[in-house]
Amino acid sequence: RERERERESAKYELRLERFAASKAVAPFASFATTRAKFSLDGASIDVDCASFGHTVVEVEVLCGDANEVPAAEEKVNAVAAKLKLTEIGATGGKLETFLRKNCPKHLEALVANGILKP
Repeated sequence: RERERERESAKYELRLERFAASKAVAPFASFATTRAKFSLDGASIDVDCASFGHTVVEVEVLCGDANEVPAAEEKVNAVAAKLKLTEIGATGGKLETFLRKNCPKHLEALVANGILKP
């Protein structure tokens, strides 16, 4: 099954490369992300590690209806505290973080055009 996924991924990458070449498009950012999944005390935990040193941990608890949300939020907070996690706030996703760390010219253009905040 893993080999099938790898073959499909390689086919997709080749199609993407051919499309980009036909349109004279070049990548301005390239990185990989590895995801590990765990569970603790009824919460799902996803750890995303990007190849440029950025790591994000997501703690989630699924709810069946709106009445379960307060208890789920308490569980998320308890698990996060147990793991000594802190909120990252509105720092953007992996691509924005990559741009902020590695692509000052792209970042400057995006901020100048109001797409990203300084």
